[in-house]
Amino acid sequence: MRNEVEGDTYFIRTILEDYRYKGDFIYHTVKKDLKNNSKIYAQISKRIGSSDSIIHLSKDFGQLDFLLSLNAVDRKIFTYLADEEIRPIVKNSFISQQIAKLTLSETIDEAMAMPADIMIIDLEIQDLDSLAPTIKNNIRLLILVKDGAKLLERIILSTGFKNVFENENLIILEKTRA
Repeated sequence: MRNEVEGDTYFIRTILEDYRYKGDFIYHTVKKDLKNNSKIYAQISKRIGSSDSIIHLSKDFGQLDFLLSLNAVDRKIFTYLADEEIRPIVKNSFISQQIAKLTLSETIDEAMAMPADIMIIDLEIQDLDSLAPTIKNNIRLLILVKDGAKLLERIILSTGFKNVFENENLIILEKTRA
């Protein structure tokens, strides 16, 4: 019944209410992103188990983290947000405080040190060498979204993943069995 009632946009209103008084720019940016990427975010949520642990490296405002949390409250999400001014806003939001199992990291290295088997990247990273050991050894599902999709060739060549889904703004890679 949940699958019938809760479509791709079911939690958008809840998320937007959390951003309502965080400033017009943030609110409208999040609203536009959720509208434009609701199908991508639904695809991501369907690929991730309801109690999986996730490392998320992002330049956004935490909206995907909130969506993943609301879709399955037992998911543990370790997020690095590139904008240091956004981190306290997300950390002190209602969803973070009351619903989500969301840990915000100050650095990429801090996020990468967390125990997780899924990684979502939606920012462009220049130094992939520091991520490679964690990706190779711990991650079974690697999701590249938006700017992260530009990293495809560099990641596949160095980590032993196979492409299981791809469109313009979403690439899902699964660890190949050795």
